[in-house]
Amino acid sequence: RDVERSRGLGDVYKRQADARVNWSGARMTSTGSIGFADLDFGTTPAAFSGINGTIIFDDLLELKSKGEQTLKIGLVDAGLPLRSGDVRFDLPGNGSLNILSATWPLAGGTISFRDVNIPFDNILTSFVATIKSLDVKEIARSIDIEDLEAEGRLEGSVPIRIDDAGPVIDNARIWTNTPGVLRFRSEAAVKSLKQSGEMAELAAKALANFRYSDIDVSLDGPLSGAVSYTHLT
Repeated sequence: RDVERSRGLGDVYKRQADARVNWSGARMTSTGSIGFADLDFGTTPAAFSGINGTIIFDDLLELKSKGEQTLKIGLVDAGLPLRSGDVRFDLPGNGSLNILSATWPLAGGTISFRDVNIPFDNILTSFVATIKSLDVKEIARSIDIEDLEAEGRLEGSVPIRIDDAGPVIDNARIWTNTPGVLRFRSEAAVKSLKQSGEMAELAAKALANFRYSDIDVSLDGPLSGAVSYTHLT
């Protein structure tokens, strides 16, 4: 059957469910499916919207899925909005959810995590996200600093802890595997630096075409607040 329900400020989602219960002597089996169309919901660490897909169950009473399942997630926001994600998971029937992999496009690359088990009676408290091949040019565009250009790719491992205030980055490591370039050619900034002395003028010249071969930094702090970094090499 189809169920249409209003939520919050006029948000609407549709859910389609099907269930089958069979008896054979003293043995009962229950199978079914539930489909989602633009489902929205919020949890302590994040808000989710635009969830689409169908979950097929081998056992409704134990909430056991028929093998691996996939859902599309339009948006998850835990301080860093991620769009158009794919989540692969299964429900083993032991009161938990196994996330096999969850992947989102980000800045020309991807951010993902995998192999996370979440008990139904608890919330996710920590996981490690992996970033692959982030385009430094896309990142430079997103931070909206005039006259800043960049080239290169970033990789990384990002441990994330969930506390009462939301997701917190714990000693993440971000690095480059290929050389890159940073260019900052703001005439106003260069003029100001030149007036600040010889060392500042040298910095301005370096930033006009700064070429790097290796970057390795660590990051710490809340996703929704100030994140500090330490240069490792």
